[in-house]
Amino acid sequence: MEKITYPGLLQPLSIPKITWKDNAMDFIEILLKSWRNDIITVIIYKFIKYRHFITLAHTLIYILKVAQISVDHFYKFHGLATAIVTYRDKVFTSLY
Repeated sequence: MEKITYPGLLQPLSIPKITWKDNAMDFIEILLKSWRNDIITVIIYKFIKYRHFITLAHTLIYILKVAQISVDHFYKFHGLATAIVTYRDKVFTSLY
C-alpha cells in the first residue's frame, strides 16, 4: 500500500500593493457558439477588482490566443503582470 502525502495547509494569497500587477485568470467554458466563440476569458485585477471579459474559440492551441490577447489588450495598457493566479495546472502558466 502506497503512502499518501497531503499537500499541506492552504495559504491565503498575498494582498497586492501595486495596481494592475497581480491578476487572476479563469475561463468560462462549454457555452453555445456565438460568432465561432465558445469560451469567455475572465481576467481580474486583484487590487482594484477590475475585470476584462474576452471571447475565444476553443481549439487545441488556445493558450497561444490567450497570450496574444494579453499582449493586445493588457500589456500595452497596464504593463507586464508580476503574478497570475489560475485554476489551470502549472503547464498552462509555464506555456503562457
